Amino acid sequence: YTESHAHHDQLSLLINRNGWLAYDTNIDSHSGIVQDEEVHNLVRIQHGSTQRRQREGYESTVNALADSTSFTYAAADATALYNPTDVNAVQREVLFLKPNVLVVYDRVNAGAGATFTWQLNSPFNPTLSPALASFGPAGAMRVHTVKPAVASQSVFDFEAADAVEYSGGYRYDLTQTADGAAAFLNVIDLNNSVSS
Repeated sequence: YTESHAHHDQLSLLINRNGWLAYDTNIDSHSGIVQDEEVHNLVRIQHGSTQRRQREGYESTVNALADSTSFTYAAADATALYNPTDVNAVQREVLFLKPNVLVVYDRVNAGAGATFTWQLNSPFNPTLSPALASFGPAGAMRVHTVKPAVASQSVFDFEAADAVEYSGGYRYDLTQTADGAAAFLNVIDLNNSVSS
């Protein structure tokens, strides 16, 4: 993240299976230049009404990377992108069990009174049930929440909120308020590959 026009998308995750399932909603923006965390698939951090933003001039680090015929694993740390007086840790691990399952584990820490929102942007409006969000036709993509045990689920409709800027796009939000650290463990399956 070293250019003024770079997006705030460090540790963001994209999923395409014969078309986008999880994407940057910027694709459906008229300007094409929306950079903020809200349009990317990551954990968003807030203290009250103040959004904690990734900073220009800093980089995330890849801590581990492995690939085989049956899986791909990556671990990365984006803590350095945030002001250290506001955010103590932002880390993501992704295990892709080929060809249809991703395990995404996020660890964040931003001190007392922080609200953490694990978010996934999609062209599909998800159907929600407890600890589950289903996207697209016939279970094209599902998000099973393992951790936290209690979090609020909601959907943000970009076009309904701002039809001047967006021609589509939805964001699935999984929100938790925690004093200090929080963790999100989500299993994303494609084509109904995982049973609950």
